[in-house]
Amino acid sequence: MRDALEVARQYDEAFDAQDPEGRRALVAPDMEAVLPGGMTLRGPDQIHEVEKAFWEALPDGKIDVENWFSAGDT
Repeated sequence: MRDALEVARQYDEAFDAQDPEGRRALVAPDMEAVLPGGMTLRGPDQIHEVEKAFWEALPDGKIDVENWFSAGDT
């Protein structure tokens, strides 16, 4: 079983590679994402539509994580 940190990294790497199927493989079919402003996306299809719009608008956009934490009180 993969740990949550590994899955999160793979999810972000798939975003940077503009790989929706790679991201879809890492989420549950009933996943929900709540975005700033209260927009709620339900399921991989809705999430992909927002990703696709982001990739079209900002094709060089990448996720840049400065710190990863999976345990502790940091």
